[in-house]
Amino acid sequence: MASKITPSPALITREDTPLSECINLMNDNRAGSILVISAHGQADLVGIFTERDLLVKFSEIREKQLWEGPIRQVMTAPVKTLDASQLDQAAQFMLKHHFRHVPVTLTDAAQKRTILTGVISMRDVFKAFANESGGGASWLTRASRGDSGRDLAQRKVSIFSKDQNFSSFLKKMFTDFALGAVTLIEFAKASTLTADILILDLDGLEVAIWTQYLKKLNQDPTVKAAVVVFDPALQSAGVGEILEKIGQSGKFSIFRKPIDILTFFERLSNLGFDTAPPSDA
Repeated sequence: MASKITPSPALITREDTPLSECINLMNDNRAGSILVISAHGQADLVGIFTERDLLVKFSEIREKQLWEGPIRQVMTAPVKTLDASQLDQAAQFMLKHHFRHVPVTLTDAAQKRTILTGVISMRDVFKAFANESGGGASWLTRASRGDSGRDLAQRKVSIFSKDQNFSSFLKKMFTDFALGAVTLIEFAKASTLTADILILDLDGLEVAIWTQYLKKLNQDPTVKAAVVVFDPALQSAGVGEILEKIGQSGKFSIFRKPIDILTFFERLSNLGFDTAPPSDA
């Protein structure tokens, strides 16, 4: 899907612009990010500020009274960009770097310079998958029109991950596309929750702990389906074998990072229901 992702016009400000003014610009334009260029009158991209930055840095901003300070004090820098010729790789690029927004550039070979052409968000990427005619994401298009015969938004989804970027990204996708009501949970308290789908990120947990937990979870009727996510690079060789056996129970879906967004949500669209999907007949 190389041509379906279309960059949106970028909201741009200079690095000496007050933070409060940048936030107002983002709010007025309903933008999730603002790109920051040099204060010297050049179009050099020096940083990016996103709604995620505001949430993560809110305590620091409040304690140090940075509201009227220049945006460069709290922007993310340096900033990675994606060339316009590589838009088909946007999903993998953004997941790899834990980005929700990424500036798109175009290389002018003649003048040997890089031109800023816009910005894309993970929502843009996901929409492109959904709108792909005849593509594998047609389930999402049907779901958004109410053709699935199920109210996906009513599913209870619990997510545990020590990676806050990963868990908050999943929550945003579930919420934005009405695929489930999400609660972010603590691992120690997961067994007390009732969920249609439990998504468990194993990275950062001790193997001896999560293996016992998954065995108990397999017998727990309060959770209808469980999704296990892990990074092979962070786990031992034996972990894959353990998860393969656990996955044979039928209750678990196993995903390796970086996850394929389309496949991930397509498979999850049918999880958490007591009955089989309605027939297309």
